[in-house]
Amino acid sequence: MFRNGFLSDMGFCSLSYPDGKAMVQEVFNHLGWASVANFRTQHPYQPGFFWCHGYTAKSITEWRQSAKFTGLQFVSSLPNIICLHNKKLLQTLIRQYEQSVLNSVGSLDAPNYLRFPGDIRAYNSDAYLPRTLFDLTHEELHHIAESCFKQDSVWIAKPLSQNCGKGICLVRSREQLLELSDRLPNLIVQEYIRNPVTLDGRKSDLRVYLLLVCPERGHLMAFYHPGFVRLSLRQYAETTDDLAVHLTNQSVAKATEEWTRRRDESTWTPAQMNNNLNARRDSTGFERDFLFRRVHPSMRAVLGIVSRAAYPKVTRIGGCFEFLGCDFMLDTSGRVWLIEINCYPGMATSTSLLRTLKPQVVHEAICLSMECISKQYQGKAMYPLESLRQFQLLWNSDDEPSSS
Repeated sequence: MFRNGFLSDMGFCSLSYPDGKAMVQEVFNHLGWASVANFRTQHPYQPGFFWCHGYTAKSITEWRQSAKFTGLQFVSSLPNIICLHNKKLLQTLIRQYEQSVLNSVGSLDAPNYLRFPGDIRAYNSDAYLPRTLFDLTHEELHHIAESCFKQDSVWIAKPLSQNCGKGICLVRSREQLLELSDRLPNLIVQEYIRNPVTLDGRKSDLRVYLLLVCPERGHLMAFYHPGFVRLSLRQYAETTDDLAVHLTNQSVAKATEEWTRRRDESTWTPAQMNNNLNARRDSTGFERDFLFRRVHPSMRAVLGIVSRAAYPKVTRIGGCFEFLGCDFMLDTSGRVWLIEINCYPGMATSTSLLRTLKPQVVHEAICLSMECISKQYQGKAMYPLESLRQFQLLWNSDDEPSSS
């Protein structure tokens, strides 16, 4: 626990967002901070922490004015973060950033951070973003639907406003796609990854964390946490329409009959996945420690691009930070796919692993954010970061003077 500077002072916290509230409260119990409903009656020079989500720049400014104190304020909400957690906006954001790089340097091969580690392929977004359809007119969709299913493709459809696996379905024909689009106008359709790496015969993906911190206006820092592995509880078969086979969401797994007795099998540590892949090197063709040598560096690189792309879009208000859950899938060719980014990563601790991991992640994310913000406020050197444990620094806009 970082306890220098402002974090060693007594302060106040207001926890308005229910998810993860108990974990956050533990952090401030350790610090000795008081929990209050609002800050208006507190000492005006003491630091204050506000646990919230989805706040706009205007609402954060109004809250700070209503609090009527001048102490250092930490807010767990970065305005306009919707540009990352909305699939449509995320794809648009990355492709616009990619075009800006092309316009600036003439090639995606130029900047080192746009390369897959150890690979000659450029970080072209087609290499890590599944093909996705949205904002198509009825006529455009009819035209493109023909080509979508020429090679026996499978697509996965989801209402744009839903989460936790709600409303998702597999689309296996042109007719089914057109029927869905007629019924659900705000539909987003993504090409299904047909060759996923399975673990013990079950579909899996990787939930990693991205922490964005704004120490002062215009300044953005990005950190990466290796997270954990999510697995379906049912054997993988592409031909079935059983969503419990295709989705690793715990909200889906909880509805299965397997959940009560096998829930701990739905989450693995990265080390467990790495050991599993090592044991199957002859069949997978992956090198030893492929997860740590190739997969995690690739995910870090992709999120480095995401952070840079988000820089001009998010409202960078000093003292704010955002904690995001990012879902990646590994296919049998070794390619890593960014499936989605969640600005409300679930805080449920329904397995033995998550009961240990998530409080640690939340604890470090809060302390790391507060350390960056308080050091900037005090004019102290940012590095070394004393609260840095499992998170890794991806990018700091202040280290790139050309950022705008």
